[in-house]
Amino acid sequence: MAENESEAPKAAPPRESLANKLVYGLGGVVLVPLIGSLIGAYFQQRTWSNENRNARVNADMQNALTIGSKVATLTNERYSALTQAVDLVERQSAGRDSWEAANQRLLASNRAWEVSFTNFMSQLKYYIDSPFAVGMENPMQRASREDCTQLQDGQKLEMTFAVSAGYLFAALNNCYAHVKNELDQAIASQETQKAETRRAHVVNARAGLSHIWHANAILGCQIDGRVLKIRKALDEQSFYKSLVSAEGPSHYQRPEKEGDCLAEYKN
Repeated sequence: MAENESEAPKAAPPRESLANKLVYGLGGVVLVPLIGSLIGAYFQQRTWSNENRNARVNADMQNALTIGSKVATLTNERYSALTQAVDLVERQSAGRDSWEAANQRLLASNRAWEVSFTNFMSQLKYYIDSPFAVGMENPMQRASREDCTQLQDGQKLEMTFAVSAGYLFAALNNCYAHVKNELDQAIASQETQKAETRRAHVVNARAGLSHIWHANAILGCQIDGRVLKIRKALDEQSFYKSLVSAEGPSHYQRPEKEGDCLAEYKN
């Protein structure tokens, strides 16, 4: 009896239906390429995004470099032309030809400034200030309050709004106008009996030139620092980081040591 029980045939395992086999087979055929395509598309999108980000950063850097170079050329030429003219008026020893040459140079630098000023103000706003989330309402009006003779008595610059490149450039414009006005009045006081008046105007003009030199140094330092900060944004985006996000920041962080540009001149 026990022998018969041991010899009884075992029940066959349930057979998988043909439909299930087809579903599993087709699922593998479809899902594997689909997953592969999704992964490939993700990496492709990250690559494109990273390339677009780098292109934007490079464009930001080039724009900042270009406006920085143009501003430096414009301000340096006008500063040099005004200094030469003030020197000639102070010495009163220049011949007619020397003064005529200096005057023509001064007029040319004034025209170049007037033609470029508004455009450069806009470019400083969009390419130097805005990428670093720096904004200012009415920089021209605020800069008009800048005392261009402040260094006359050995004082330091305040430059309350020096964080804005647009404000610094507007302050330069204000002080250039101040120096030109003092120079014009000194020229009008060339007679011997007006020597004291002429000297007073020359002193005020030189104080304005000193203010311009320092403000221009701050502006140049600020622009250089921000250009380098934009350049570093390219190095900060590693390959692994780009896989997560390659969009880049909406704004760049201001250079950590930007305050050093002003420290030497600030009260």
